[in-house]
Amino acid sequence: MSNNNSMVQIGLIFFVMVVISMGIKTFQDAPPLSHALDSLNDMPTPELKLEHSNGEVMDINSLKGKVVMVNFWASWCPPCKREMASLERLYQNSGQAFELLAVNVGEDRATVLPFLQGLNPSPHFSILFDYQKEASNAWQIRNLPTTFILDANGKIRYKAVGERQFDHPYIQDIITELSDPDCCNTLTEKNYSDLPR
Repeated sequence: MSNNNSMVQIGLIFFVMVVISMGIKTFQDAPPLSHALDSLNDMPTPELKLEHSNGEVMDINSLKGKVVMVNFWASWCPPCKREMASLERLYQNSGQAFELLAVNVGEDRATVLPFLQGLNPSPHFSILFDYQKEASNAWQIRNLPTTFILDANGKIRYKAVGERQFDHPYIQDIITELSDPDCCNTLTEKNYSDLPR
């Protein structure tokens, strides 16, 4: 009987080791996140006025003159979690002419705040709460994460559905260009054809 138990235990240990090694290989073989963005020049900018994690209300209209990234996400969404570190690096490297609004969709503070504290690095950008999903409906969010980039005049210029590597030089260059109000009057996707991708 003890021989059978030993064999079962050895078999289980072997099985667990195989599963772990397969998981490590899958993680190592995972392709890098995309940094591609879809150009948008005809989508009107919906209203966005939501509670900030600091308890105040933030209105996107107060951010005119800055490039604004609006990222819709949820704590239960694995791709949202995976891109958080690159969002933080982008935020830290983009200066005062840039604002990042991470809009949590449909969750409460008791769920979101502990989740954010567990991230490494912990985000320093603005966290907003869309408790009733009114903002996500107005912005026509169908999948999470979904991200928009607005120029310094408050016009939506780019959209990304799904996770991205937001600290990629391509996206950083776009934000730098959009921060110049003069660039935005004649901006087209063609302006970015020479940027590294």
